[in-house]
Amino acid sequence: MAIVPKHVSSDIRFLNDDEARQQFDRQARRLLGISGEEFLRRYDAGEFEAFQDDDQQDAVMKLVMLTDLVRRTPRPVGPLTRRSGTSSGRSKQLSAASRARAPSPEALD
Repeated sequence: MAIVPKHVSSDIRFLNDDEARQQFDRQARRLLGISGEEFLRRYDAGEFEAFQDDDQQDAVMKLVMLTDLVRRTPRPVGPLTRRSGTSSGRSKQLSAASRARAPSPEALD
């Protein structure tokens, strides 16, 4: 049963926990042919860090955006996230490259 706050007067439908899990599972099966639970297990294990093709990448990204339906706090996993306050070598490279391209204060005068 959907929970709709009394102050909302639009067609937005809020899902309860069971409906949210069912929706996530349906999308995982539609996009990748696996259950939602299987997707989360494999995603947490890092199995989707290298994509087979663009279609798989699109499917994984769509499911990653839907993980809030089944998790209260998303787990940072994958090459695009930072873990426990440490920065990756890639972000350090980008920062160094940005500093190298920045004009000196004297050049701005």
